[in-house]
Amino acid sequence: MAREKRLCLDAEAAAYQDAANVAARGEIEARERADNMIARVISDEAARKAERDRRYAGRKARQR
Repeated sequence: MAREKRLCLDAEAAAYQDAANVAARGEIEARERADNMIARVISDEAARKAERDRRYAGRKARQR
């Protein structure tokens, strides 16, 4: 009887550990997605700024 209870408790503990691992992995993946999104926004802003600077430089060169 004690052995069965111990096995049941071990199985329950393993299930809780698995659930905690899944939750932790989900948090990590969400953080990675957010980091990727932030990096993409920064990259897009840099590309827009470079394009704007290129256009302004062209205008400035034509004005001379």
